[in-house]
Amino acid sequence: MSILPFPGGLENSQNGLLVLASLAALYYLLRPEGTSGGRWAILKTIPVAAMALVAKDAAAPVALIAGLALSALGDFLLAHKGDRAFLAGLAAFLAAHIAYTWLFLGGAGDSAFVLPAEAWRLAGAIAIAIHAANMARLLIPAVEKSMRLPVLAYLLAITLMGVSGAVHATPHVFAGVVLFIISDTFLATGRFLVADDSRHKKWLGLAVWITYIAGQMLILTGIVV
Repeated sequence: MSILPFPGGLENSQNGLLVLASLAALYYLLRPEGTSGGRWAILKTIPVAAMALVAKDAAAPVALIAGLALSALGDFLLAHKGDRAFLAGLAAFLAAHIAYTWLFLGGAGDSAFVLPAEAWRLAGAIAIAIHAANMARLLIPAVEKSMRLPVLAYLLAITLMGVSGAVHATPHVFAGVVLFIISDTFLATGRFLVADDSRHKKWLGLAVWITYIAGQMLILTGIVV
């Protein structure tokens, strides 16, 4: 049995793009420590950009394609150093979360939508809301005043995405949403809550990338496969 999600093996361009995404993500994960910008920014963009092409080829809802494409843009921007690049990347991912929320709530014509009648769905939505409130409590005192409004706006967007994902019909997709939120939690922790010389910086950086790529892959395959 093939581990590739689409029929036809590597001759299917969608499988080929997913293999490309996986290899590029692994290569970026193993890059030399401290690298940023240049070719590494392009490499970082490839995995989710390839996923966006898979979604397009699969005639997926526009909101899914937009969410992946905006995430790829955010990857490119966050691969550069500096507050301006960080804020631009934050804006791209905020827009991606809005697109995913639209998708999960059925605004893109997705009929696989249910109210949180099942206990795990309601528990998931509540857990995400509590987690977001706790992150706001930790982050707001830790960030500069000029960053507080963007950080709060981003927290609101990802919370809405997470709660809407909790009521989506596919648990596969919700697992991806949870991993996406975990990735952003690691990112915020590493940037704002952990000292620059902390021994935790390295594993946080690895965890951000691994959970992010896995989350995006689950969201994509949960919708189109």
